[in-house]
Parts: sequence; structure tokens; C-alpha cells
Amino acid sequence: MPLRVEREQLYPSNPLVVSYLHDFERVGSFYRYHPYSAESMAERLASLPQTYRQDRRELVAALLDYNRGLGAGRETLANIGLLERSGSAVVVGGQQAGILTGPLYTVHKALSLIQLARKLAAELGTPVVPVFWVASEDHDFAEIDHIDFLPPGGEPTRLRLAPPPGAGGNVSIGDLPAGPEVAVIIDELDRAAPPSEFKAQIIAGLREALAAGGSLADFFARLMLRLFDRHGLVLIDVTRRPFRVMQSGFFRTVIESTGDINAAVEEADERLVAAGHALQVEKSRDHTHLFVYVEGQRLPLFRESPAKAGLERGGEVREFVARRGREPVARFSRGVLLAMAATAPWDLSTDVITRPVGQDNLLPVLASIDGPGEISYMAQVKGVYPLFDQEMPVIYPRANLTLVERNVARSLEKFRLSVRDLAGDPRVRLEEFLRTIDPVGVQAAVERLKAEIAECYRRCLERLSPVDKALPELGRKNLDRLLEEVAWFERKAVEARNRAADESSRQFKRAAASLFPDGELQERVYNVYPYLFKHGEGLIDLLVEAPLLEGTDHKLVYIE
Repeated sequence: MPLRVEREQLYPSNPLVVSYLHDFERVGSFYRYHPYSAESMAERLASLPQTYRQDRRELVAALLDYNRGLGAGRETLANIGLLERSGSAVVVGGQQAGILTGPLYTVHKALSLIQLARKLAAELGTPVVPVFWVASEDHDFAEIDHIDFLPPGGEPTRLRLAPPPGAGGNVSIGDLPAGPEVAVIIDELDRAAPPSEFKAQIIAGLREALAAGGSLADFFARLMLRLFDRHGLVLIDVTRRPFRVMQSGFFRTVIESTGDINAAVEEADERLVAAGHALQVEKSRDHTHLFVYVEGQRLPLFRESPAKAGLERGGEVREFVARRGREPVARFSRGVLLAMAATAPWDLSTDVITRPVGQDNLLPVLASIDGPGEISYMAQVKGVYPLFDQEMPVIYPRANLTLVERNVARSLEKFRLSVRDLAGDPRVRLEEFLRTIDPVGVQAAVERLKAEIAECYRRCLERLSPVDKALPELGRKNLDRLLEEVAWFERKAVEARNRAADESSRQFKRAAASLFPDGELQERVYNVYPYLFKHGEGLIDLLVEAPLLEGTDHKLVYIE
């Protein structure tokens, strides 16, 4: 099953990201390092001894404990051991803990991590370890509770996970159990996918991972290791207490510096807007860029002015409030929060602005693998790093891929279409396509009929207008009614043409649904497992070796 990789110009819709990928100098002032420069990588590596201050032995011990608990293999464990070396570094990237790994871009990010780590280790002559950050803190269950796939001969299909006990509200994914609800979605996927030589074994692996117990985030992590640990991928879930303890000082700085963090973000926001860019993240000025866990719920923490806060029994001003929506749920003094950072840091959590800084506080990050949305919001974060005596790492774009299976490639070849020809609104593309294969030219013929009728009316009305001044207006109304009848005839003619072209239409729709489901990029919608059922887990090994990071264009991966 060889793979063939081609480049295609499928650009993201965000102009900032397009510039980042193809004209970095235009937006370079919002970032610290040029992503494609060998000098940038060397400079960042040289700066790590001054900016990374964690105890490497403590980090390695925590990573070994976590990854062993997930059943990691020797390649992953060996990579963790490399991080004890003072000159070693990591390439890091993460994603929400989606059910059955979520959309394909999660897999693409892991592939990018492995490939970039290998590349940099060879170029820089030092160990570089790929680390996948399991974003288990996120509490938006609706974002991770489903998988989408394209069944044989069918339409894009979604399977949705029933909410496990405790789901809803602001409960983190890492606090939700992976229980019988997950078994149901595995069974549904098993029934929906056709038999293959690989499917039974892969389904058995899914059920084995589920039987190991734990949270939805643990289930996600086991699946990621099953796919990638033979390639040395290391996983981290920062909600585990050993990692949180290592972030105690980081949380203290966030609490002490909320005003400065907001000022740094606001300054970047003003520059971005002045340059004509939309803001990826918008936060209120009183946001602390932290969440706090209150009775199991992850709630955003805001600064509260003394005038609104009232006084505690000791006369101390209450400075912070956790809210659910607009409703205040709990209040904290600055001292209480600092004590929490020191003694119970697992009760605190970062937001989108502080998460990357906290990530780089915890890990010796050489480069971060980011998708389009992350690249966009990182432009708002550069000024936050110096508040923690750090600097932004190299932000390296993840590989953007579309898998092109053999039947789809044949349809494209048959109809002389490129992948890009199928991008956009599938209904519009189908209509355009049907026009190209219409041997009679139905719509062109009807357009000529409309033009001839209109011309006949024009000449007739010119002759009749002297008879009665009201006749031209009556004639125009009559023409409108007649053209409505022609439009009805046109619809019927198009339907007849479509029936004649039904097989071609079916193949076109199938190809479009495979490559651009509902007009979206494939990687943002479909799940990896139906592909693995058809091609085996060896597809992952082939993708790891494919040239996915060469150039910044979108990659078309033909499975031949």
C-alpha cells in the first residue's frame, strides 16, 4: 500500500495564517522566531538553559509514571529517558481528548510532532522528543462527543456519545468516566463499517483500551499511544498531580500578574487590529486567564473591583470571583489563591492565553506544532512570555493533509477534476460539474430560448405600443409570467439531465463527500478509524515516513 504525496494550494480562510505559512515577514513581528529557519531553531535551543528551570529528573519521573500507566512501549519510554540530558528538548503539540481520537487533524498533529522531532534531532545533534499534550482540562463535552465518517455508499454519518455520569456544565473531560456509553459507540461503529481483514483486530484493541478504565482522557491517551508509541510519541496530561505540583510557581506568577498579562494581550490586540487582522480570542479586561475548580466544575476566574466585592470577616477585600456564565459562584482573596497555587495547584487551570506559557514552563520546548487557530491566537501571546522570564518558542505549522483513496482518485481522473475543483459548496460544484458533462447543453438551450422569447416580445411591443400606451406594461407582465413557465420547464429539463447523468453525479458526490464533507476540509471532520479498518494500522507507519512537512502547502496523500 504505497503512498504518493502531492501539494495543493488549499489555503485557510484566515489571512494572518496564510501570511504565516507563505509570507512570514508580513506578520513576523507578532512572533519570536521564523518557523522555517535553521538559525531560529539553533537560537531557540541555545536559549533553553536560561529559560527552562524545571527539575528534569522530576519531569522524567512524572512522564514515566503517566505513560507506563497507559501501557507505553519501549520507544516512548526511551524517549522520556532522553529528557534527563541537559541539552535535550521537546517538540510539543496538543488537542482535546476527542472520542476515538476525534477528527483526523489530531492524528496529523501527532505525525507532525514525530517528523519534526526527528528532523531537528538530526540537524541540531541533540535529542528532541515529540510530546503530545492531552488537553483533558477542556470542559466543552459537545466538542468531543462525536465522530464523523463516510460509510460505503452512504452520506457523511455522525455517531454521538451519550453523556456519561457528570457530563454537562463545566466538568472537564478528564473528570468524565469512559464507561458503557463508549462501548455503545464502538459497537455502532463496528456495525456501520464493512468487514475487512483489519477491522476485527482494531475493534478488539478499542475495547481493550476501554476495559483498562479511567476517564475519557485516559481512553483517548491509550488510543494515541496504540497508534504512535512505536514511533516514540510521549504523552502528557497536565491535570495529573505531579505535573500540577511542578506548575505551582507558574500559577503564583499568573495570580500576581493578571493586570500585566491583560495589558500585554491588549497591546498585541491593538496592533493586530491596526494591521487589519481579526482577533482569534477576545477576553474581558477583568479575566485572570485562569480557571478554578469549584465543586468539580471548571469555572473562569475574574478580578473583582473592591467596590463590588465587599469585605470578608477579617476586613480583607475579596479580589476574585469565579462565575458560571454571569452568575458569581465563589469568591477568593488574593491570599487564598496564592495559597491554593502553593498547596493545591490541581485546583487551578490555565486558559487559552496562559496555557502555552504554562506548557513552556513545564517542558523544555524547542518548537510548538500548531494548527491554524493556534497560530492565530499565538499572535496575541508573545508579550505574555517575558512576564514569566520566558520567550515564545518556534511556532511550527502542523501538516495539513487530505487522504485520497483509490476510488476517489479514479473518479477525479475519469472526470478530469483536481481535488481543488471539489472544494467549496458541494451543491454549487455539482451543478458546475454537471454542466461540463451535459452533452445536450440543457441550460444553454433554455437560456437561448429565454433570450429569443424576450427579443420577440421586445419587437412586438415596439410595434404595438402606438395602439395603446398600456400595452407595453401588460406585455412585460405577460413576459414575466411566460418566463416563469420557462423556468419551470428548465427545472424539469435539468432534472431529466440529472437522471441521465445520475451515475456520474453519484460518483462526483461521493468524491466530494470524501474530500470535502459539507464543504469542510476532510481533516476537520472525519475520524481516523474507518480509514484504519480499510487499510490497517500500518497506514500510520506509512504516514510517519511520508514527506508531510516539506513545504507549507496542503498535502494530498494518495493511498494507492
